[in-house]
Amino acid sequence: MPRKLPGATIAEKVALNSVPDGDCLRWTGAKNPKGYGRMWFQGRTHQLHRLVYESVFGKLDASMDVDHVHARGCRFRDCVNIEHLEPVTHAENIARMNEILWAKCTKGHPKTGDNQLIRGGSRVCRRCFNDRRNRRRAELRAERIQADGE
Repeated sequence: MPRKLPGATIAEKVALNSVPDGDCLRWTGAKNPKGYGRMWFQGRTHQLHRLVYESVFGKLDASMDVDHVHARGCRFRDCVNIEHLEPVTHAENIARMNEILWAKCTKGHPKTGDNQLIRGGSRVCRRCFNDRRNRRRAELRAERIQADGE
């Protein structure tokens, strides 16, 4: 359960309500539905990673996002390690997210070059697509053989 410390600094609250996980420092307090840490501070709720960044480097322009930089090893939305946070434009944040999400399929195959297949406007892993198609064809053949044998 998160510890509430009236009058404590952001750093003190983060230190008491976070646990290390590899290089990340994961917030154990309140989170929003998407998994980002949040904290009540100065009369309102803030996105914690932004609050942590601004407490160290100063206020950011509202047009900037604070990105959890995957290239620095950050894999968690609740990470508050200042070394994993970087201010970027919203467009850059979305581009980085898409690069991470769409670079590989769920089985870890790269969705680039010869292994990329465009189906219905989406990038699909060719290897997984072929595996699914071959399994389905084998199932249909087995059903046909069973139907012919009856």
